[in-house]
Amino acid sequence: MVSAGAHSVELEQRQQRVSSRQENTPWKVFSRPPVVSSNRTPWEDIRLEYHEQPKCDTGEIISSAHQILMCLPDRPLPVERWLNDQFQAEVACAGNILIAPAKSQLRIRRHYDTRFMLVSFEPQWLDRINQELADGEAVQLLPAFPPVQDPVIQGILFGLKQEVESDSLGCGVYADQLKITLALHLLRNYTIRPPRIQDYGGGLPHYQLRRTVDYIQANLDQTIKLEDLAQLLGMSQFYFCRLFRESMGMPPHQYIIAQRIERAKTLLRQSKGQTIAEIALACGFSNQSHLSKHFRKLVGSTPNAYRKGRKFTP
Repeated sequence: MVSAGAHSVELEQRQQRVSSRQENTPWKVFSRPPVVSSNRTPWEDIRLEYHEQPKCDTGEIISSAHQILMCLPDRPLPVERWLNDQFQAEVACAGNILIAPAKSQLRIRRHYDTRFMLVSFEPQWLDRINQELADGEAVQLLPAFPPVQDPVIQGILFGLKQEVESDSLGCGVYADQLKITLALHLLRNYTIRPPRIQDYGGGLPHYQLRRTVDYIQANLDQTIKLEDLAQLLGMSQFYFCRLFRESMGMPPHQYIIAQRIERAKTLLRQSKGQTIAEIALACGFSNQSHLSKHFRKLVGSTPNAYRKGRKFTP
């Protein structure tokens, strides 16, 4: 009969002898499931996971997707990495970024528990955005090895994680904007031929702005996607965001949130029979707490206090 201790050692050794060539993604070779995952979101182009994992050896991984790993250890920890046969022993610090292009050979060996985020996306997604921006060819993403510290990537990954955790998917436009910003940053800084992006000024023409605003007003109770808004005007998501902001003085997601709050204020004053939770859903928020968060930020009051005509004291 095998003892519990012997079984634990055997399991650890088996984890460190992961098959040498896995057509897989790193999160499938770890012993624990992710703490946070975008699997339950409607995101189709990017997958994000946040992990808290014990020590392990991933073995060599070959993925069909581009992958970005951000280290989040509580303290600097030693780690060994192989990327396309390039070996590096390093001290992993919080915020370190690793970029492994699709079909790269990646192996990570850690001797301590640690935390990290992983983002993956198919090369076709980055190619498509590159074509929308500059009518470019297929993108060749360059690898990046720690100790790269990229504040833009760090901020985007934390923003995406927060969107998943807060369940604030009633405004999918914000997550879409983060993803487009990530793609643009990668294209500009981590590719062999950065795209030449045309610069358009002056904002949206009045008729296009009116069409956009009408669409948003008609769909406030639905999940509004950045892709839908851009397709409405026949332009790329990047250029739509840029021109909309020039016209309205704020990005699309902030405008949508502001309009949802205005509708909530109207319903709170006029619809005494509706609960605040029902009003939240009618205005496109995920739930009552999602409404309350933005209501306090923009109005300076809770929905309940506003309905009763009281001032809000934090």
